[in-house]
Amino acid sequence: MNTEDFIAEANTSAVIMESLTEDEGEYLYAVIWGKVEKRYWFPYILVIDKEHRTLITVVALVKDDEIGGACVFVAKNDLKRGIPKPAPRQYILAAAQKRGIGIPLWIDLVYYPETAARSEGRGGSAARVDVTVSVRYKSQDMLFSGGKDIPAMRFDRISACIQRAIDRAKKKETPEDPITHMTGRVTVKSTGEVIMEEVLMGDAKV
Repeated sequence: MNTEDFIAEANTSAVIMESLTEDEGEYLYAVIWGKVEKRYWFPYILVIDKEHRTLITVVALVKDDEIGGACVFVAKNDLKRGIPKPAPRQYILAAAQKRGIGIPLWIDLVYYPETAARSEGRGGSAARVDVTVSVRYKSQDMLFSGGKDIPAMRFDRISACIQRAIDRAKKKETPEDPITHMTGRVTVKSTGEVIMEEVLMGDAKV
């Protein structure tokens, strides 16, 4: 996404996190959802100059064990001297709803474990997942496993597993039998619930 498109999205989709705003501070904090590696949604925090309403920087949520979940390093006058403050889920949800999406399970598992644990069937912070990629070749459909029994909070490993499955699928591709579609899926091992699903190639799900 180029800068102009990002600013346009921020103007329509960002939600000001009012509880993080210091009355005497120079900055506002807002949340907007964007896609990581064009695969899955993630909330980003915008740091905004309070007086001029200009974007200073974009940061990610931070997990703080003492706070017990998601936080943002909030500063009054110097961004290098920020202190961690809880990032209430209500703002994350409101921004997600503006994008027409819900909060993905893995976000709750990593950043809001109490919410995940309270949600029936979600498996709490110890939930583990399986990663697969469904592939449609010109002549056949195949299912490739990228990894099994992966901790749901290890989204770095999940992303690597998706790429591993894609690489395996591409090795079976030939000029006579090309790939026409791929869909990546992440499912909770214990319940079968699909918590991530993304079309990687093509315009319809396999």
